[in-house]
Amino acid sequence: MKTKRINALVLALIFVAMLGFNALALEDAPPVQNFEIPRAPAGFEIGDLDSAKWNGALVIDWDQSNTWIPPGMDGGGAVTMADFLGAKFCFLWAPEGIYFYADIKSKFQVPISAPAIDEAHNRGNGIQFFPATEVTNDMPGWTFSPYTTPDGKADVWRHWPDEDNDSAAKIFVEIGANGSDYIMEGLMPASSFAIADYPVTIAEGVKFGMNNVILQAPEDGIHTGFGDSAWFDADGYNIYTLSGNVAPGAPEPEPEPEIIEEAPVLAVPAPIAEAPAPQTGDAGIFAGFAILAGAAAFALYRKRTVK
Repeated sequence: MKTKRINALVLALIFVAMLGFNALALEDAPPVQNFEIPRAPAGFEIGDLDSAKWNGALVIDWDQSNTWIPPGMDGGGAVTMADFLGAKFCFLWAPEGIYFYADIKSKFQVPISAPAIDEAHNRGNGIQFFPATEVTNDMPGWTFSPYTTPDGKADVWRHWPDEDNDSAAKIFVEIGANGSDYIMEGLMPASSFAIADYPVTIAEGVKFGMNNVILQAPEDGIHTGFGDSAWFDADGYNIYTLSGNVAPGAPEPEPEPEIIEEAPVLAVPAPIAEAPAPQTGDAGIFAGFAILAGAAAFALYRKRTVK
């Protein structure tokens, strides 16, 4: 009987501690924000990690004003907010699930090998998504952790509720030249949202909460991360609504200007100058004066001869 009382007391203390933990997580977390996720345009595809195709998507820039270190996620003081360098998330939805694009800036190197299975959920570098509906932490979350393969290629360790469904495993990553920054895009399949006591149907008008986390590893095995909303308390999760507005997608490339070749302009030869025509009026006057002068000279000569 005494043992049962002790066990009941221990459980009660644990419950009170959890309430206090959640209260702390909710009180210090960034304020709840409401977002609308546009629908992906027809023919939307991922895999090329091109940010242009996310034109019109929901874009959330993480900075010091909307990011925090949740309780227990500082690795015992291993990271502070001064270690947060910024991030950007984009979201679109389609009947097949929620598409995401993440551009993560980090000061900590991406691991050289895949994380150990028992540590990868909360250790190493990576991103996590924790959706919720009616009940706190009701729905299983996703973890995607980038790493470099022995032959130098970028790959992603992944965990999700229906991870046995290989056809849904669409995650792509590119690790920056500094070995710490990375870009990732992928699909959280609709089938994963359905595995919960309160499943989410991916359809226009549906609303759900989600807590997003960026994992960073200052040292191997250290548990650290930054979050955008309350930690394991759905009342403090940001709210997402699946909008009927369709994102325009990548803009059409500008058409190349049409080059019109003009016909060469032929030079027109200058006209040949003609000799000026004689001025007949002037010539007649001159001839008249010449006749008068000749007549006068003849009359004078005749007069002299008669004498």
